[in-house]
Amino acid sequence: MENNFTREEEILARLEEQEEKIEKIYTSVEKTRKMIFWSGVATLITFVIPFIILMFMLPRALSLFGGGVSLTSNNSISSHGDALQQAERLSDLLNSLSQ
Repeated sequence: MENNFTREEEILARLEEQEEKIEKIYTSVEKTRKMIFWSGVATLITFVIPFIILMFMLPRALSLFGGGVSLTSNNSISSHGDALQQAERLSDLLNSLSQ
């Protein structure tokens, strides 16, 4: 009978140790979960949101800096012609300056 009593105490002590270890594991898992969440938020702020803003701002910036150049097929010939005329004028100007 005494042997069974010590065996039960040993089992209860092990259960308490396991319970403490499980609590520590749970705490560690919760910390890891929070770290993963905040790294996801940081990734979203650092990469995704600026990319979305760029999607909206890039066409506007191209239209501002691109001048009369259009991406439609109707105006592409005239735009290229204008660019060629500007290049010829620049070439003539550079030639006149070098002489």
